[in-house]
Amino acid sequence: MVHISLGENCLVQNLLLKKNLTQETLPFSYLYTDIRFVTEVINNGFRIFIERGVLNQYPEHKWRFFHYKMNRISTIDSFIRKINRFQSHLINDQIVFWYNYRYNKDNDINSLIKDFQAFDEQIKADAKYIILVQNINQKKQDFKHYQISKFNIIECYDQNIWEGENYDGKTFSEQFDKLLYEYKILNKL
Repeated sequence: MVHISLGENCLVQNLLLKKNLTQETLPFSYLYTDIRFVTEVINNGFRIFIERGVLNQYPEHKWRFFHYKMNRISTIDSFIRKINRFQSHLINDQIVFWYNYRYNKDNDINSLIKDFQAFDEQIKADAKYIILVQNINQKKQDFKHYQISKFNIIECYDQNIWEGENYDGKTFSEQFDKLLYEYKILNKL
């Protein structure tokens, strides 16, 4: 089983690396993006990602590279390898896609699930999904798990938004451990 981060930022990738659930980076591992853009990128064969040998960054598309030196040949070559690995996983492997739905007062789970259904129809892979939904809450509660179709929603309660200095979800690490080791989310997929 291969674990792949689809964004929205680098939180999931950092957690997957720390827990040894992945050892590789893929095109969406360290991107600030959303699932609609991920689907669009796959639909057009990653051309919007890399054009004329230059990595593109379009704020209107809701994606940015924060951790890369843009427009270097080595960066472009690295992204081509990441794309090739990603495409190989889609064809050859059973996948668990992870996604961090960052806190926003206007979050809409039903719209998000529709976007994931469009993604799932596009990739046609043997895939399962874990979507971490941040709920800013002062109450002490770890998480709530429910399923909509093949999509596992994990509502995560935290007092701190997972961005800025808390970009790697330090305040969520203990809950993530409980999710993996006590609740055993991977056994419930």
